[in-house]
Amino acid sequence: LVTKAETIVLYTYSEQHKTFETAANHAIIPFKIELNEFLTETAWLETDLRRGEIMHLNRSDNALNRHKEYCYNSDVYFFPLLNREKRLVGILLLGYERAITKEQSDKHAFLKELLSFAEIAKENIDQMQQQKDMLNA
Repeated sequence: LVTKAETIVLYTYSEQHKTFETAANHAIIPFKIELNEFLTETAWLETDLRRGEIMHLNRSDNALNRHKEYCYNSDVYFFPLLNREKRLVGILLLGYERAITKEQSDKHAFLKELLSFAEIAKENIDQMQQQKDMLNA
């Protein structure tokens, strides 16, 4: 197991809608905060994600104060997915019921490396789709 997170949500950026959309949701504990609104109200969070930084928020952090009534995780981690041009193309959200252990923290480092391969794969798939669309046009 890479993670024992109770909440796992993958968001990808939609160029068409200019928003992050849910691509996959595997949540025992749901993440009920609307990500795009949350990023708008915590602009510093999106800025740090765009720099490639993994962001950790604890339920007691000021950024989550407005959402306490429907934030069921004690800890939430945001893993940025950057493409080759260093643009934020996705976010992997992991939420935990309790604070993570040292072992889980080590797995986060592995997960970050794994995601770097996923970023490249997604970009290659997008490029192939664009080429296919051009050929079909």
